[in-house]
Amino acid sequence: MKRKRRLSVAVFALSVAVAKVVPAGECLELTGQWPYGPASAVALSGARAFLGSGSAVMIADIGSATGFEVIGSMAMPGVVEAIDVMPGPRALVAGSFGLRIVDFTVPEEPWIVSSLDTDLPVKDVEWYGSFAYAVTVERLLVVDVSSGPNLSVYDRSDRIWPTGVSVVYPFA
Repeated sequence: MKRKRRLSVAVFALSVAVAKVVPAGECLELTGQWPYGPASAVALSGARAFLGSGSAVMIADIGSATGFEVIGSMAMPGVVEAIDVMPGPRALVAGSFGLRIVDFTVPEEPWIVSSLDTDLPVKDVEWYGSFAYAVTVERLLVVDVSSGPNLSVYDRSDRIWPTGVSVVYPFA
């Protein structure tokens, strides 16, 4: 019992010593909080942030040093898992519903430009040129995003069990 008490005192003393090492001037300063619950996806474009929170996709103005302001939002048919920014300003939104391209040109009135329902939830997505590279739990999808209101699968690789996607042309 005596040995455990000494060990716990030593650990406590070490943790107090570590806490005193960080000077107060070097700590991060909180400028705002996200009051909408867990944000599962985020993509940045200039002073705008595109955020996935539950089954909503939101656009926020983050250009102020005093915090941020949500300036538009739209409900999705399922949980948002990933977002990538496209020109426009548009967001490529992925989740349990598949893929959606949401136009935020007028942030207060976003609208769905294109969509693709998938048989498995899309876990990650990245846009490059005319294509979106999306991953589900067992495949990589290459989706043509220039085909109008109905997105189409250009190519796919099955049973590769990807965990994410990143595009460095010409590789995904």
